Parts: sequence; structure tokens; C-alpha cells
Amino acid sequence: MRGVVAALAACASLLGLAAPVRGGDDAARLVADVRRHLGSSCVFLPRGRASRPPVYEERLAAETMKLLPTNASLYFESTESMLEKKNFQHCLNTSPLQVLVPRSNAYVDIMKQLATSYLWRSSVWLVVLARGETAGDLVRPVCGLSVGLVVVAELSPQQARLSKVVCPGTPSGSTPFRDSPEARLESLGRWSRLSGLSSTGEYEAAAANPLRGSHLRVAVLEVPRITEMYDNQTRVGGIFGKIWEAFGRDMNFTSEYVTVPDGAYGQRKPDGSWNGVVGMVMRREVDVGLAPLTMTKSRAEVVDFAIPLLMSNYMIFIRKPSTTQINWKSFMKPFSWELWLTVAVLVAAVGATNTVALALIRHHVGPATEERCSTADNLFYAFTILYCYQALDKLPNSLSCRTVYILTFLTAVVLSEAYSGKLISFIAVKKTYLPFTSLEGIYKDGTFKFGVVASTAEADLFKHSKEDSLRKVYRQLMAPDPRNYVPDELRGLQRACDMDYAFLSSYEETVSFVREVSCSVVTLPEIFFKSALAIALPRGSPYISTFNAKITAAMSSGVVSRLYRGAWPREEELPSGDTEPVELGSVVPLLNILVAGAAASLVLLAAEAASRPCRRLCDGQLGAASDTLHLVRCSPRPPTFRRGFSLARRHSF
Repeated sequence: MRGVVAALAACASLLGLAAPVRGGDDAARLVADVRRHLGSSCVFLPRGRASRPPVYEERLAAETMKLLPTNASLYFESTESMLEKKNFQHCLNTSPLQVLVPRSNAYVDIMKQLATSYLWRSSVWLVVLARGETAGDLVRPVCGLSVGLVVVAELSPQQARLSKVVCPGTPSGSTPFRDSPEARLESLGRWSRLSGLSSTGEYEAAAANPLRGSHLRVAVLEVPRITEMYDNQTRVGGIFGKIWEAFGRDMNFTSEYVTVPDGAYGQRKPDGSWNGVVGMVMRREVDVGLAPLTMTKSRAEVVDFAIPLLMSNYMIFIRKPSTTQINWKSFMKPFSWELWLTVAVLVAAVGATNTVALALIRHHVGPATEERCSTADNLFYAFTILYCYQALDKLPNSLSCRTVYILTFLTAVVLSEAYSGKLISFIAVKKTYLPFTSLEGIYKDGTFKFGVVASTAEADLFKHSKEDSLRKVYRQLMAPDPRNYVPDELRGLQRACDMDYAFLSSYEETVSFVREVSCSVVTLPEIFFKSALAIALPRGSPYISTFNAKITAAMSSGVVSRLYRGAWPREEELPSGDTEPVELGSVVPLLNILVAGAAASLVLLAAEAASRPCRRLCDGQLGAASDTLHLVRCSPRPPTFRRGFSLARRHSF
């Protein structure tokens, strides 16, 4: 690029067109000094749509190139090239310096073209006037352009007076962006060929902080924990408010906070106008809209958004269901089916082991060592130990049987404690059974109405959506009743308490109101969508790059995340109200088992009572048969049972 510029200058010299223009190399030295004090890494000499660049601009570019250090670049480009090329990103690390030489107000067209791209709005514009040429009519058109700091240099032999452009209707020190028919100049200092800039601090401060000394009108929409006003609307709090006041202290500007008359975020009206915060910013009634505005395509067409400060989760709130579903599986859930099967096998193994051990002991040691116990009794004992954690009324005498029972008791202790702990958690911790879990479920249910806060991005989402599911919800659940569009989050939650109503809203903006309504509310488990929340500025505002740089610094330093954790602690959840007792429905399965067991015992008792006469008759017949048998057959060995033994002695010879 340097070679191209030098070649152009040489050709111009050969043609006799290289006479000193606009102060000769004074303009080049002025540009180099301003660049050095601003710390700009790139200098641009943009040119308009002329087929051939003017010779005096070529000469200025060549002279300036000679004075720049190796770490700085100079670009002599057309506006079309600057808007199309993507290789200028490295220039944005510092404020680029745009050098303009007025030619019948052509510089205004150049500024308008470059201002259409946000890349160049943070530039510092240096307008170099000719000797004896006054600002006058040349600087008036600057007002109303979406540009940053504009510095006017009025050259005279070996010196220049520098001023910045301020438009009427804007505070002193602010960069003009409101439409205004006139402009005024505010002195920044002087430049001379020998001493350079006379007040370097003014230039550096003005370039690095175009808001220094400004007084801004800020529209504030109060949202708990995000934007809150205190002290008669002289201070703001919440995440957005704290960050904004920190910006004011760092960049040395003040704010006048105004409320939003209609209390709306901003929605397009049928006549094309906008209400709420977005409308005030669009009409330039305020400099900034300080509210958690959802970034949507329609809003971005009328205002500029800064970098998002918060990502919000939009969720659906409903009244907490009052009925508790009876869960018959609660008493089986503490153990997996594999463990239940293992315990059943263990009961059979313990019962069988005791039966075999008792039989062997009675056979080899003697019948008197252990009492006779059937297999059914041993299985019952093992079941009561392992499942019911019950002791025995009489322990076996042998060491081997006692060992089996001791190990069984130890196993039962572990199983019982594990089961009890799990069962208590299942019964004590209540689970809310929702009638639906998604927006589609609300539509299919058909008994609930659905709504959002009026004049919000959510309202536009359903009204103008191209998705069939969202259009159906809008036509059938929202549009028929205008009351589904509530004024604010608090009334939306209260409407959910008063009727079957599902309320969609930002969780971060709504959670503060859940304790103020007359019922307990819950959210559906699915997050409906996530949205970026940001502040808004008028379309084309030159402040946008300054605020974006500050927001980026605040996010990278952890300030935003720290404020978020303070506003919404990680452990905070929707309140569940006072401590609630265990309800009857939680233990209905156990009570049913108890009643069924009592009924079964009565049936068995009746069966036993009905079978007792038959048993007595059978016993009598068996006894008579035994007597006859002993009379006919005189057994040398008396029967083992007591009655047979006594009969044998009575009839013996």
C-alpha cells in the first residue's frame, strides 16, 4: 500500500499537480500527531464514489504515510471497499482515525455511508479545513449522523485550532446523534508544527470516552432483581441498574431516570408505531432503554441492542395441583427387583439350612437336643427375620443353628435400615404430579387457558409465529379472551391461582413474585425457550460500541456472573410453603395391605372353625382304630405317643 501511494504521489509531482494543498505537509503532520495521541493503529482516508481520487488527497496520503510508525497502517480506500472488506477487524482494537477533507460537503456523504456499518461508528473523525476556511456550513450537516467523535481542524500557517462538534439539544460533551438543524464547536485545544498538540489529555479522553461529561435520559422499566429504582428515581439497582451506575462512574456521565408511562416493554401497534420502552427509544425521547428487553428481529429493526447482559429461561407457571396421586410402587421402589429376588432366595436358603441342620442334630446327637421344627416353620422364621426384622421366642441349642440365625440377623439389620431410609424418603418427600409437562400437553388438555404479559416479545411470538402448534395455541387458548394478556408478572401468577391458567414468562423476572400470590405455583419441567436480554439504544447511536466494550469487560472480569449469583442464588427454588405433614394418600397402599391381611386372617379363622368338627371325628376314629390295633396285635414295643403307650400298658398281659 505504501508503494502504491508513493507511486501516485510521484506521478502527481511529474504532472505538476503536487503543489502544497491545505497547508501542505502541515495537514500530514497534524494527522500523525492526532493519531499518536489517540493511540489509533489505523488511519483511513476514505473517498467517495468519484472515478478518480483527487490529487490533494493522494498527496496527503503520501505525506502522512512517511510520518507513521511501522506499527500503524494507512488505508486510502473507497467507502464501498471499506464496507465490503472484512480485513479491517484488527483496526477496531483501538479507535480508527478517519481523515476527511471537505469538498462541497462530499465528506457528509462519506460519513453517512460508513455510519451504516457498526464497525465504523466508533471511529474518531478528523475533518481538516483549508486555510481561511471556517467550519460554518460545513459542520452543520454532521448533526443527525450516526457517528462518533467529530474533530474539526482549522489550519493556518504551521498551526491549527481543534474543536469537536456538539449539536444543540445534546448535553455538552456528548457525541451528536439526535436530529438537529445546527451545530456548534467546542474547543479541544491547539496544534502547532513545533510543539504538536497543546492538550493531549483532552483528545485521548474524548476518543476513549465519548460519554465523558454527558447527561443521559434513561427510560427504566422496573423489574425485580433486574432494574429497580430508589431514592425518588435518582438511583437504580438490580443487575442492569448496578452495571449501569458502574458505567456512569467509570465513564464520568450522569443519568436522568424516567419511568415508562404505559409500563410496557415494547410492541408494534396496528398503525406501525411502538409502545413501551422500545417506542421511547425509537422516537429518541430517551438516550437509553434500561430494561430486560428480549432481542427480536422486529425490535432490532427500530432500535439498536447492546451486547446481552442476561440469558433468560422462559418457563410456564401453573397452580400447584392439590391432589396427590397414590403410588402403589412406593413400597417396592426402595429395593431393585434383583435385590428383592435375592432376599427371597435367601429366605428359602436359610429355612432349608435350618431344617437340614436340625434333622442331622436330632438324628446323630439325639432327639432331646433340639425340638422338632418343620420346614414350614423354619421358612416362616427366616421370613420374619429378613423381611420383618423380628426376633425368635426360642433360640436353638446347637452352635451351628445359632450361627445361621446370627448371620441372618446381621443381614436383616442392614436390609431393614436401608429399606427404612429409602421408604421414609419416598413417603415424606412429596412429588407433584402435573396434568401436563409441555405446551403441547396444555393444548391437548383443553381445560387450561394460556397467556403472557401484554406488549412483550412473547406476545409477538405467538401472534406472528409460522409454526402450526404456536398458531393453534394463540387462536384457541389466547386470542378468545383478552384477559389472558396480563399487565405484569404478578397478575399473571395470580390469574394462575384463580383459575386453570398457564402463564409463560421469564423465570428470572417472575420468580420474585411467587411469594406474593395466594397459592403455590410450580413450573413445567421443560424450558420453553431461552432469550437474550439487553438494553436498547436509538438506531445508529454512536454509543453502542462504547457500551459493548464496557459490557464485554464486565462479563470477562466476572462482574455480571457475580451479580447474577447474588440475585438468584443457586439454592433458591420456588417456595413450597410451610412444612406439610404426611398425607393419608401416601400410606394408602400400606393400609390396604393391612386390611387385606386382616380379612384374609378372618377367612382362615372361619375355615379352621368349620373344619374343627371333622377333625375331631377323624381323631376319634383314629383313636378307636389304634385301640383295636393294639388289642389284636400285641406289639412288643409300645407306641411312642402318650395315649398309645397308656393303652398298651392297660391291655398288656
